Amino acid sequence: MKSQEEWKDLKDELHRKIGRNILMFQHMEQMLKFLVANGRFAGNIKSLKEKTEKKRADTYKKTMGQLVGNFLETTYSEYEDSDDRAESDLPYISFDFKIQADEACYEKRRQVLASIVSERNELVHHLLPRYNFQSNESCIELGNYLDEQHDRLKPEISDMQNVVDTFIKSRNEAVAYIQSETFEKEFRLADIRQNPVVIWLAQITKEASREDGWTLLSIAGKIIKTQKTSEFANCLKQCGVKTLKGIILAAEIFDLKEEPTNNGGIRLLYRLSSGWELSNNKKAVCD
Repeated sequence: MKSQEEWKDLKDELHRKIGRNILMFQHMEQMLKFLVANGRFAGNIKSLKEKTEKKRADTYKKTMGQLVGNFLETTYSEYEDSDDRAESDLPYISFDFKIQADEACYEKRRQVLASIVSERNELVHHLLPRYNFQSNESCIELGNYLDEQHDRLKPEISDMQNVVDTFIKSRNEAVAYIQSETFEKEFRLADIRQNPVVIWLAQITKEASREDGWTLLSIAGKIIKTQKTSEFANCLKQCGVKTLKGIILAAEIFDLKEEPTNNGGIRLLYRLSSGWELSNNKKAVCD
């Protein structure tokens, strides 16, 4: 027969173990929320902030079961592009954190996470009806179960923490790249290459080039200045140049050369550089 003091110590120890395990489940849940909320984002520069903020707000309202489903769906699935990419000419940014795994590895991970959700729900919602806190045997049984649960959770939390650490490292590398001069240049080039005049220049090379693949810049100039007057002025301003030749050079997707004329002058010709082609939506893309 246990004394009152012994019963108090036993129950205090059980309460400590219950709290410890609940905190472990909450740690796992917080890591899942972080990964689901931040592991994938995509959108144009106008919609991206609003979309990411809404996703984070929605994520933090989800149950642990929903989080596990979202985590598996986004982290182990193929990348899916955002719907607003094709609907907007604005610069587009995307980030997608993935874990490569074969079918067997994925299924094992799914089962482990499903088991963790089940155990978490059992501990939080159904613990008291299962055990008699006035029974010595029942308390010992519960203490052993909580210790076994702790031992099962510990490596899973460590694995998930490794995923979080890897994600943070990847995101920091992406942020460092975005803040670099290389990204600034590529971002500016991407914006220039989406300009209607640059796209039109690429289209003209398809329709008005000579047999050798080169197109007279003078011909392209007449077409653009006639049909794209306001766009041409805007493109000059965007590229920070004063001539069509300047636009050709600024886009960095064209080859440009000089050719002598019969009267001793020179004429300029251009073509799409090797590796570039005109896509179905009339944009120059690298093949």
